[in-house]
Amino acid sequence: MKDIYKFLISCSIVILSVWVMDICIDKVLFKLMSNLPNDGTETSRTYFSLYEVDTPIIIVGSSRASHHYIPSMIKDSLQKETYNIGRDGCFFRYNCCINQFITKRYTPEIIIWECSETDLFYSNDNRLQSLYPFYNRNDIVTKIINESETEKRKVQLQSKLYKYNSIALKILTRSLIRSKNEDKRMGYQPLAPSRLKTDLTLNIDSIPNEEIDQTKVNQLRTTLEQITSNGTKLFIFISPKYKLLDESKTNTSLEMMRKVCNEYNVPIFDNRQLTEFYEHPEYYKDATHLNNIGAERYTEIVIEQLKPYIYNN
Repeated sequence: MKDIYKFLISCSIVILSVWVMDICIDKVLFKLMSNLPNDGTETSRTYFSLYEVDTPIIIVGSSRASHHYIPSMIKDSLQKETYNIGRDGCFFRYNCCINQFITKRYTPEIIIWECSETDLFYSNDNRLQSLYPFYNRNDIVTKIINESETEKRKVQLQSKLYKYNSIALKILTRSLIRSKNEDKRMGYQPLAPSRLKTDLTLNIDSIPNEEIDQTKVNQLRTTLEQITSNGTKLFIFISPKYKLLDESKTNTSLEMMRKVCNEYNVPIFDNRQLTEFYEHPEYYKDATHLNNIGAERYTEIVIEQLKPYIYNN
């Protein structure tokens, strides 16, 4: 009996130690992350987006946002400070969360949200790892993760150390080797023009044979409600691809997105088939991403598309 009692005591001590260590590591890593300088790198990008960005105009989205929209050009034209918080590999659900979090914290004048015409389909676009450190720290982050992740993942996220699984080393490294560079590009991540490995060809961009994900539709409605109720002007853009539209199929994802956006008077600019961008393959880094030359031309077009909505309202 004594041996069993000692065993239980030992197990309790181990469990308690692990629990305390888990909490301490979480506090240390989150503190280090919050103190990282904003130099536009990925490690500090999500924290900056959630807690610190405060410009009148923000650009939100995945890599097609971070590489396609040049804040300095928008600022010079519209005379409003602009920041690009697009993050590579972070898609629809991530950006719903970012949009909701930001507009609860402050009221931007304008949000430019780069979306995809397939955003509302079922697909493995979660990739919410960048938000894991904020799980159970904020209701918006927690709600979207709970709606999007598996039950197994939600159990794993009860471990505070697990939330930093993919970024702990990056946080520690950047805390020790601190960059002194300011983010002079205001979040923009240019892709340098270079010779393509293979020539681009205009292939058909096929539409996935998927059903609409109703959870995503609800997340879109919640996000648009949050943004527009504060008086922020939201504009959804779909930027060019070097691909042809598949006109043989109906894109039910885009149709649903248009329907929901119409409910909130949110314009969608579908720029996938701009003739100029078919005529100039040198604008592209690959079939879905513009290089810096293409981004400069595209940003000029975006500014012209925005002006009637900004100056006539």
